[in-house]
Amino acid sequence: MKKNYLLKLIPSLLILTLIAGCIIDEVTQPVEVEEGEAFVITLDARTTVTDIEAKYGIVGIFLPADFEIDSLSFTGTMSSGSFYELMNDSTSLYPGTGGIKTGWSDTLGVLFGVQDGYVWRVFETEEAHSTGDTAEHSHEITIYARAGSTIGEFGLGYVITESALDFTDESMWGDSFDNLITVKASTSIENPNEVVSQFTLDQNYPNPFNPVTTINYTLQTNSPVTLDIVDVSGRIVKTLVQDAQVPGNYSVVADMSQFSSGVYVYRLTVNNEILTRKMTLVK
Repeated sequence: MKKNYLLKLIPSLLILTLIAGCIIDEVTQPVEVEEGEAFVITLDARTTVTDIEAKYGIVGIFLPADFEIDSLSFTGTMSSGSFYELMNDSTSLYPGTGGIKTGWSDTLGVLFGVQDGYVWRVFETEEAHSTGDTAEHSHEITIYARAGSTIGEFGLGYVITESALDFTDESMWGDSFDNLITVKASTSIENPNEVVSQFTLDQNYPNPFNPVTTINYTLQTNSPVTLDIVDVSGRIVKTLVQDAQVPGNYSVVADMSQFSSGVYVYRLTVNNEILTRKMTLVK
């Protein structure tokens, strides 16, 4: 079984993250997934030092090169919203006077290390937040990911920071590495006679979106189908499909112009079986 672990280059600096700044308290992710399977990661984090100056949250993800990241969102006591990807040659929306202008993946690679077969992916919040106080704040970061096709055990890593975009203040960022996940062969390949799901539901695109997004799904049999959009309280705010449908690929456009920004769930019900995914509306 293949094992991949990141050898960090600066472990002595990490002690400071226990004192102040951004701290990752808990990482929740599956123990194992099938090759190509979509899965969700959550980071429970705290910001123990804040100020009145607007900040953009940064999330760095260290993962196998054939893994995919569909989208990120966050919610907490400061605010809620979504992320966009900071490519290595892109510029932060809030670079400050000494912050990183480009080279995001390279910077994390220098600070925390690199490894064959792995990449750094870096994301920044779409909107700045400013609390105006120095109280401790908590937030949950949700990462929608998809496993690659390489079978084995892998260690995923996460770095968060609210401030210190140049990473000169070690107390302002937190990290968690060697979060193990095993990728196994898909059930349909290992057990070809096993019954598989009669429908699929894809991640909406684009996501985040404003105000229109597209939802795709596939049916294998004639089925009664309902596609609802649900808010965070569990209330159905919009029904997109309620009909009997034949096998095939379907694409539905959701117009959310009359709704406020936030995280919503779209729910596909087929023959009393349910699949759900999250999407983020940002206005």
